[in-house]
Amino acid sequence: MYYLEFETLKQILSLNDEVLQSALKKVYSIEAGPYDLVESAIEINNLLGKDVLGFYSLHLIANFTIIKNVITKLGVNPTYLEELEEMDRETFKNMQIESSRSDDLDGFNVTAFNAVIDALSKEEEEVIVDFQAQFDYLPKYLIEKYRLEQLRQTISKKEVPKKELDEKIKNLKKHTEASLRKIIELFNNLNSYALRNRISTPYPFKYNKILVDDKTHRKDVQKVLIKHTPIKTIANIHS
Repeated sequence: MYYLEFETLKQILSLNDEVLQSALKKVYSIEAGPYDLVESAIEINNLLGKDVLGFYSLHLIANFTIIKNVITKLGVNPTYLEELEEMDRETFKNMQIESSRSDDLDGFNVTAFNAVIDALSKEEEEVIVDFQAQFDYLPKYLIEKYRLEQLRQTISKKEVPKKELDEKIKNLKKHTEASLRKIIELFNNLNSYALRNRISTPYPFKYNKILVDDKTHRKDVQKVLIKHTPIKTIANIHS
């Protein structure tokens, strides 16, 4: 595995949203193959002027999962990067190993999720296209939430006048909320698809349906997002 150095991770996070979304969309793609990840790795390596991600599928899956998880956590805890910076090299490496694992957490059933994706990949093209459009909101939301917290931190540190950023925050909050609603719709649709196909539900919450305006439901969704695996996992590549 190519372990990311902290400075390299910071450089990747500083890339523009279009590059980050393009890479994360591929790990949330039902049909994209391993070479699609290589294309994103080549683009990022070229932008940074060095080979930071490698080209072997398993390394890329692990590293893009780490990047996805760090972006997700930064959208909840804007000081998370400072916590990572304080880690010694070995602790930082162990964090990456832990971050790339696929574990069930807070109602997210990894095995059921993989089974649903496997079933979806065999569906008619129109069904795949419909679900893929919904999956595209996952990386979109994660990056929007991360950028929103960055803006809020800028205000709290008084680096830029609050008035100057108020409009940007207002617009970004609007987009973030719209994306979160689409993700909740996706989770409900995946559960419904699982039930129709006699598969365990990936999101076995305490309720039959995730309600978009219920605060408790939304908090549970946020917890799931922190550990939500990409579609492209090591298990998927070997299957």
